[in-house]
Amino acid sequence: MEKTGQGIIVITPDELHRLIVAALHSVLAAPDFLMPSKKRLLSAKDITEQFGIAKRTLEHWRKLGTGPEYTTVGGRVLYDRKSFEKFIRSGWVRPVDAHKT
Repeated sequence: MEKTGQGIIVITPDELHRLIVAALHSVLAAPDFLMPSKKRLLSAKDITEQFGIAKRTLEHWRKLGTGPEYTTVGGRVLYDRKSFEKFIRSGWVRPVDAHKT
């Protein structure tokens, strides 16, 4: 990697690849990468931020009775992290091998 006088960095594809891999390894090695919050009970906002599931989707699931388990405390809806993660995993689909008949 070389820096030019104009603030431009010149890097080979192999060097870039090594830097990206090293960065990913350091992020994935961090214990809080997949679970940035150690909170046991999650609000709809927490779930939206951490899992990308919209608050309206959670409301819809509650209305239909098809969503994850939840509790209410002081009028706030809260989800147990482990139960929520189990609910999400239960919807995973294993793709069928297209080559099998």
